[in-house]
Amino acid sequence: DNFEDLEIEAETVVVGSDPGYTILEVAESEGVDMIMLATHGRGDRERFMIGSVADTVLTHSRCPVFLVPIRLKSEAVSDCS
Repeated sequence: DNFEDLEIEAETVVVGSDPGYTILEVAESEGVDMIMLATHGRGDRERFMIGSVADTVLTHSRCPVFLVPIRLKSEAVSDCS
C-alpha cells in the first residue's frame, strides 16, 4: 500500500538548511496534523540518542510526532536468528 491507496494526504517538502528547525517551521506554516520521521535504530547503547533532528522536533513540536524506526535488511535478518 502507498499513501494514495490509503487515502492519506502527504507531501514531501525540501527546503532550509537546519533539518530539525526547518521541519518545525514548515509544520507550523502548513498547519500540519502530525509529523512523521524515520529514525535509525542504533541498539541499546545508543537508544537514548534518537538523533539530533528527531530530538529537536520532539522537543519543540506543537503537534504529535510519530517516529518510525528504519532497519537495514541485514539487521532485520539478524534479528530473526
